[in-house]
Amino acid sequence: MSNFILDQQYQEEIYQLYLYAFNAQDSANRRDFWNRRFQHAIPYGISVDGQIETSILSIPFETNFLEPILK
Repeated sequence: MSNFILDQQYQEEIYQLYLYAFNAQDSANRRDFWNRRFQHAIPYGISVDGQIETSILSIPFETNFLEPILK
C-alpha cells in the first residue's frame, strides 16, 4: 500500500473512481465540472498493487476571518 500525492497522469483514473463511488454516469457536464476542480486541487490517494483504491481532492483557498488570513 502506498500513500502519495497524485499528479496529472492519474486524473482519468481518479475520475473513473469518482464515477464508480457515486454511481454516476459520465457526461460532458460532469467531466467539465471534474476537470475544473482537479486543476485547482491537490489530489491525494492510496494505491494497492498499483491501482488507486481511494483518493481525495484538497482544494486550497485563503480566507480572511476577522483579520488573520487562514489557509
